[in-house]
Amino acid sequence: MGFIVRSVGVLAGLVVLGIGAIAAWGWAPDIPHEELAESYASDSSQFVELSSGISLHLRDEGCQACPAVFLIHGSNASLHTWEAWREQLEDTWRVVSFDMPGHGLTGATAEADYTIERAASLIDEVRASLDIDVLHLAGNSRGGRISLVYAVDHPERLLSLSLLNATGAPWPEPDPDAEPEEEPVIYQLMANPMVAQSLKNFLPRSFLEEGIRNAFSDQDKVTDAMIDRYHDLLRHPGNREATLLRADMPYTTEAYDNASVLADVPVMVMWGDEDNLVPLSLSERYLEAMPHSQLIVYPGVGHAPMEEVAGQSAADFEAFLLSAHASESREAFPDHVDGQALFGYYMPEGEIRVGDYVLSLMFMDDAAQADIWTPETGLDYFAPMMFEFDDVTSDVLIHELGGEYYENSSRALPTRFAVTANSVSFEGFAEGVGDIRFTGSYDRSVVLDAQEWGATENIAIEGRLQIGDQVFEDVQFSWFGGD
Repeated sequence: MGFIVRSVGVLAGLVVLGIGAIAAWGWAPDIPHEELAESYASDSSQFVELSSGISLHLRDEGCQACPAVFLIHGSNASLHTWEAWREQLEDTWRVVSFDMPGHGLTGATAEADYTIERAASLIDEVRASLDIDVLHLAGNSRGGRISLVYAVDHPERLLSLSLLNATGAPWPEPDPDAEPEEEPVIYQLMANPMVAQSLKNFLPRSFLEEGIRNAFSDQDKVTDAMIDRYHDLLRHPGNREATLLRADMPYTTEAYDNASVLADVPVMVMWGDEDNLVPLSLSERYLEAMPHSQLIVYPGVGHAPMEEVAGQSAADFEAFLLSAHASESREAFPDHVDGQALFGYYMPEGEIRVGDYVLSLMFMDDAAQADIWTPETGLDYFAPMMFEFDDVTSDVLIHELGGEYYENSSRALPTRFAVTANSVSFEGFAEGVGDIRFTGSYDRSVVLDAQEWGATENIAIEGRLQIGDQVFEDVQFSWFGGD
């Protein structure tokens, strides 16, 4: 979220007005790294020394056997901006986030290089240090511009690219007849070199709060804890100096001008239409540069959709990630780990109904079948993972063992599926029902234990199921042995 850089200098005489009163109001010297880390590092925080010598605050979370998703924050933000997305994605994706130099708990670097190009190169350093070959990449604001630069430099590393209210495209010409908007005081302070230097030890919390609130349409999303975090992390040694250096850097569109190299990379553009910092018109520029990209606009949302409409934007992002994997090639399933699928009928807990159809079961074949399956070689009536739906308006029949079943059913065969040690994902289609998407966690230990007894009431799989436009959260499946 880039909200501490802009033009027009004011308050140049502030320093001479009642020094004692001002100091009491806005005195804010640096806070030692160790003290900030106690408050803002988590159990999953790592301080990784990269090949270039930079020590980076990094979190590598979620399903380690699953595809990697890199999340890049904007100017003066930190990896914390992605917290809600991380919580929603971590069951079925490997989620990597980090504080860029001059931000968060990473702080200043010896080289003091805070350019877009240097930031983009760090993505590749992190990728290499974690031994990740290819990745999904998403960035917000300045982080979107960083992500675009990396994508253009390394399209071979990209599974997909997502840009959220991203800078980097040509800025619209100002309307000469429009009334100029009054900028938050923090922007004005940062634009005046003399006053900005005084911010070394002077940063009124109220000025920062005004800048943060300017980035959100829903003011209820701006909490005291959020303001405290931004205020504290800006006081990490070196972060304010880095902010000043970034403010003086030219705005270039070189990566945007070369975006045609991404013709084979799935791209999604996400935007809040009430962004006061980066206009919605830039989203249209991205669609012009990458005609194959798709756009989602969130009405009544500001500069940070991943925070302001966290649940909806994360769901949209995950649906895009799944579609980016869809292919007729087994190579499109980097999240599938051979030998993880366990045979059985997985029975839903509670009714999942769409129209006349009710979900009756999810079937999974054994690992040997799952590991060799491709859409190209699969049968048109059977696959190693399927969802079965019953038409509850059809006649009820009795099978040979005396049990009842509906005469008509519809089977969803996959266009792709993937099974790991702790995740399951599926995309497919069922006649009369529609498109099916499922992502969930997989507890193989429950199935292995249950195999001794033939069935279990314990939950083996749970996750999010989308059928057409309907979404079912927290869907659970128990395991029942085969026939």
